[in-house]
Amino acid sequence: MPDHSNNAMTPFGEIHLPSKDYDEIKDFSSTKAVDAEHKKRWFIHEMAHVWQYFAMGISVACRGVSLAIKGGYDKKHKSGRLMAYAYDLLGADARKEFKDFNIEQQADIICHYYLVQYERQFVLRTPAFNYLLSEQANRKYILREFLVNPTNKKLKSEQQGFNNTDENIKNFKRAIQDKFYRKGPNFYSL
Repeated sequence: MPDHSNNAMTPFGEIHLPSKDYDEIKDFSSTKAVDAEHKKRWFIHEMAHVWQYFAMGISVACRGVSLAIKGGYDKKHKSGRLMAYAYDLLGADARKEFKDFNIEQQADIICHYYLVQYERQFVLRTPAFNYLLSEQANRKYILREFLVNPTNKKLKSEQQGFNNTDENIKNFKRAIQDKFYRKGPNFYSL
């Protein structure tokens, strides 16, 4: 699937990269790699899904299916970002808690925090990421409990899609019923 979409996927706590990227990227921490900051951003985002799966017990695969059913990976937000990832910490999302964001938004909030905190020069020289600077104070506030104790279960995303509508909850339950839920190496059903 990652080769088809040219995206990484972390459905069951294991990062799957497109083959060409897997062959090319031997060390995500390397500062010498071409597009090193973009690769680090990608890695941090995917590691957030690993955290969601193992520390929070979230079925990232089911949540991803729910986001896909709602068009989250196809429809664009007015900001130009895909709906699954879009958030606005200076506007509509300014007063939300970390748990109020879906899995993709949580992963991006973590990776954007990392970029501004540790790769600031990259953010400054990349016009598409300049907006991250103005949101950092709100991002740090939203991540306050995560930064102190990332195992705190209060951080677990409560969002099945863009919001917890009856349709999203129904789709999530259907994914579990159809056994599209796995915990660890074994498929899991309720």
